[in-house]
Amino acid sequence: MRRISKQEIVQSLNDNHYSATTISAYQSWIVRFLKYHNKTSLLFTTQDIQKFLTSLTVKQVKASTYNQALNAIIFLYDKILNIPINNALSSALRLKRNNHLPKTLSKKQISAIAYHLKGSYQLIVYLLYGCGLRSNEVLNLKLGDIDLTNNQLTVSSHKHARVLSIPLRIINEIHNQISFVTEQYNKDTKSKFFQKNNTDALYLFPMKQLCNSMEGQLTRFPIISNTLNYNIIAAAKKVNIDFKVTAQTFRYSYALHLLQNQVDIKTLQKLLGHKHASSTIIYSRMAQQVSQNKSLSPLD
Repeated sequence: MRRISKQEIVQSLNDNHYSATTISAYQSWIVRFLKYHNKTSLLFTTQDIQKFLTSLTVKQVKASTYNQALNAIIFLYDKILNIPINNALSSALRLKRNNHLPKTLSKKQISAIAYHLKGSYQLIVYLLYGCGLRSNEVLNLKLGDIDLTNNQLTVSSHKHARVLSIPLRIINEIHNQISFVTEQYNKDTKSKFFQKNNTDALYLFPMKQLCNSMEGQLTRFPIISNTLNYNIIAAAKKVNIDFKVTAQTFRYSYALHLLQNQVDIKTLQKLLGHKHASSTIIYSRMAQQVSQNKSLSPLD
């Protein structure tokens, strides 16, 4: 296990016919990257690139500076570490100017929207934001996915399976919702036409209307996403949010706020259920944009 010297970096850059200006810039970025991680050459992974780039977004560097650092690190991996970086990952990591980024909400705006939601929709929004869930994930939660003993919920989809902590402020509401669903099921099963099931398989957020199952019996399916978004959009209009707010907006806000609280990209990737870290890097760009747009004047 060896450490990479400045001389080795400069020699490799010269061998690849870079200009003196580029050699100076790339050497500086590579040295900064190596010092940031303080590892031997055999231990680097692509995740280390994402961590370093996230640290740059916190410092509010320009897109051109960010991309120059990325180019230098890609050179390090390709030419010195012999770790190929594919074009898809390189493109995903690159910061584009004027790139359209998702809109997010402040904590105050989220509370205001939730205030105007009725019934189970308020709890759904708190789960969307509090756990960073996709709309289909929260709507497909079943009673068996909730572990109140350990304050955890399980996202049981095969593609994005993960275990998440339930925010303490909504534990009582979750408990009440479980009791409501259980009592509703007990009433429903008094009908001989209702499909009986294990209570763990009951949806946490069922529709009000009874529906016919594939077996021809009555059952309760989960609330559909269109109905959820209709209620969210209506609530957002009441508090004068100037862009379209959907269920996904709360997931974006969750990710952004965690990054602002210094949660690293790798941890965020796991929490969001992203298979590839390239799907998560957009949130570091969002954090950078918010930092650039935020006034640093004490008068503001």
